Amino acid sequence: MSLTVYATVPDEKSAETLAKDIVVSELGACCNFWPVRTIYSWEGKLKLLDTFIDAAVNTLDKLPKSSSAIRIRNRCFITGRPRGVIRRFMLSRLSFREMALNGEIPGITKASW
Repeated sequence: MSLTVYATVPDEKSAETLAKDIVVSELGACCNFWPVRTIYSWEGKLKLLDTFIDAAVNTLDKLPKSSSAIRIRNRCFITGRPRGVIRRFMLSRLSFREMALNGEIPGITKASW
């Protein structure tokens, strides 16, 4: 499986430098860049901008499984449970309840009314 990343850079020299850095550092297998003319509206006026698009193609199979930013989660440091984590204590709701009832968390008491 492959991934294509597009980046906009101001000129051809910047595009070439970025492409070389990506390939040399092995973040991408290859890079392509081409000129683009962009027309957009800014504050009621039409603007014309000449830029370059840099496309980097990377093979996802080469990347480590846990390198994706999406996989970073708050996990309970006792059980490793990924859901229902109370961030202030880094405990899942189940571990938090159990420890609070046993008096193992300072300053936390069971509510009684």
